[in-house]
Amino acid sequence: MPAQVTATPKGGAGQADVSERDAGALRGRRADRDTLSEDSVLPPDFSPKPFACASDRRGDTIHLRPAGELDMASVPLLEARLRDALDGGGRRLVLDLRELDFMDSTGLTLLARWSLGARQDGYALALVPGGERIQRLFELTGMAPHFDFVDG
Repeated sequence: MPAQVTATPKGGAGQADVSERDAGALRGRRADRDTLSEDSVLPPDFSPKPFACASDRRGDTIHLRPAGELDMASVPLLEARLRDALDGGGRRLVLDLRELDFMDSTGLTLLARWSLGARQDGYALALVPGGERIQRLFELTGMAPHFDFVDG
């Protein structure tokens, strides 16, 4: 059973009285957070790639291939690429998710907004499914049925 840590305010703001056993547990957690434990879901040699997005045009279809991590920091970059594709005359956007290592809720929100925009504004948006971790986000959130998934 995990130890319960209770902090009792003392003296000044932000100070707490922590038992010696709990302090040792906290020190251990701090030391461990920079290393992966053997039961981690990430491989020991995992190092996230910086975000990048390649694209190519085939007629009025523009294929975008984001790679790396799609998160709060990179969503504006992908949104700019999508906007450029649409402004450049692309009437069908195909977003290939196979090179993404990670996508958080901000990435999913971006895709949902663009999917809704496609239906409202008359362009098409299709997604090439990503790896297992990426697709699991769509499934866990119940969002998969709201997207047009196509083969790569």
